[in-house]
Amino acid sequence: MAKLLDLKPHSPLELFQLPLWNILLTMVAMLTRSILAAAIFLSPSLPSETPKQPTQGNFVEKDNLQQYTACQFGEKTAVEERAERGEPFLLPVNTSTGESTVEIVHGFSLHIAYDKTPFVNFKAERLGRPGYERDKQTLIDSLVYAAAHTPDMESLKPKQATLNGFELYSIARKELAGGVLSVYLLFRDADRTVITLYFLNTPPEDP
Repeated sequence: MAKLLDLKPHSPLELFQLPLWNILLTMVAMLTRSILAAAIFLSPSLPSETPKQPTQGNFVEKDNLQQYTACQFGEKTAVEERAERGEPFLLPVNTSTGESTVEIVHGFSLHIAYDKTPFVNFKAERLGRPGYERDKQTLIDSLVYAAAHTPDMESLKPKQATLNGFELYSIARKELAGGVLSVYLLFRDADRTVITLYFLNTPPEDP
């Protein structure tokens, strides 16, 4: 797939000297545009054979999660680790009512770096069919819990928006602190897809 966008020519040091929201908005704009484009267009560089499909119950269910991992995010941005979970599993999450679980039937995870600096942890997953609405709400509740139990958050509740068929929920810190600056959940009900983005706080090393 051709490059969907290019990073602005900021070094990691320059990025971390920008105001927090400038950093977050730049990151979110880049990855969200790439994700949405990948949802629409299959990469011609992918193999022509049928991709591995997760088994659910007594039938094989197709999905296109691999599309989300096929984008080139920019000249200095590279996928450093890539993993796939092809078998259904239960993901434990914390909510205000205690620990709960979410059924993931298939998923990919990427560790993305900018100029060799850890940048984003990215997950593209498909939720189970029978409990989709419940599991979707559980993930939203886990974001509410994280916002309420993490110091220096901008809001105690996630921000919400809609974007090209996705529902978007996000939380972010007020300052550059902690291991994770912000978390974004994007849901697409039509195929039970959830995209999770963790924007990392990894200050550059001193020269």
